[in-house]
Amino acid sequence: MRNPFKKAAMRRDFCAYVRMYEDGTMRDSPKSLNRKFWQGYDGAPNNLVTKGSRSYAAFRAGQEVKKSEGKE
Repeated sequence: MRNPFKKAAMRRDFCAYVRMYEDGTMRDSPKSLNRKFWQGYDGAPNNLVTKGSRSYAAFRAGQEVKKSEGKE
């Protein structure tokens, strides 16, 4: 799966959200980040997520997970 971030902190966050999805612990993440992950996964428009934020890393992780599953 492609990690779209160049900054180390964003790369780490992205990987953490993907890992939480894969091991089933996404429900234990902070509610707002959990919601952003699922918005990305569900294909919601990115109109409230600021690029460069942890929420954006969660949103993009959701998009990339869905894409990797072939459910685009």
